[in-house]
Amino acid sequence: AVDFEVAPRMFQTYINDQNKPNVQPVDVPFKKQSLDSRHCLILDAFSEIFVWVGRYASAVEKKVAQLLAQRLAAHQGDVKRPNWVRATQVRDGAEPVSFRQKFADWYDVLPLKDYSKPPPRKIPPLLKN
Repeated sequence: AVDFEVAPRMFQTYINDQNKPNVQPVDVPFKKQSLDSRHCLILDAFSEIFVWVGRYASAVEKKVAQLLAQRLAAHQGDVKRPNWVRATQVRDGAEPVSFRQKFADWYDVLPLKDYSKPPPRKIPPLLKN
């Protein structure tokens, strides 16, 4: 049976004091400022798994993050998932909407045009009195 009651969670990779790679659950709000460009982050949203690769993350951290995400997607974690779930790599600064929408404070602000009023008429200079 597939468990649909799993809350989204994040894991962060880092290099410990013995210069070995580690992964730890991150208990931080899902906010844009929670992303640290020096590390990688795995966002596990049950039916979507993202590996966010920080701009300054080491090659070792990138590899560890990718391996953990692949294990999660392959049902080797603590959650049974649908067979079609895959891990998607996301680059720091090139985050797709499907990743950004998981964060409460990350939205693209587009200026809205007010179409409720007609645009102002511009009179050509030659026709002005």
